[in-house]
Amino acid sequence: MKSILATMAIALVSMSHSAFALDSQKGTTSTDSFTVGVTVPLLVKASGFSNINLGSFDYVNAKSGYSNGCVYSNNSGSYTVTASAQYNNSGTQFLMKHSSTSDAVPLSVSWCTSTNGSNCAALSYGTESSAKSGAHTTSITCSGSNNVSLKIDATVANMKKPPGTYSGDIYILISPD
Repeated sequence: MKSILATMAIALVSMSHSAFALDSQKGTTSTDSFTVGVTVPLLVKASGFSNINLGSFDYVNAKSGYSNGCVYSNNSGSYTVTASAQYNNSGTQFLMKHSSTSDAVPLSVSWCTSTNGSNCAALSYGTESSAKSGAHTTSITCSGSNNVSLKIDATVANMKKPPGTYSGDIYILISPD
């Protein structure tokens, strides 16, 4: 929402510049002037994340996994994260669902401002996080390396479900701050 309002405000300012073009006078030579403008909106991009396979549950150990990725922002490198999921408990909890039954495994989702699942903070379902820093500010591909990670945790108690394959998509929304 912030980026839409900022883009609209910049566009209105840009449109007002066209009123300042000066018409030239007729003569043997003529000059004219005009304003050139461009709008650079606040931009962010998340990329490079891959699927997280938590492996097989042994009924003893909790499962945890992460995926490294790249976050780019053309502002100061500050951004927010909002996470949701393909399957959820009335919009309050991240879930993986059984492939053929209605059984589900609740998950904890964390955003990490470093790679390999470190420097993490838990995300609440559908709630915008506090401002994060460290987005790459000069390369939309983070110069070929990752700068963040998304971490998934499933407790032993939550995984004591009927046998089968459980899965679900996690969605992240990165917004400029």
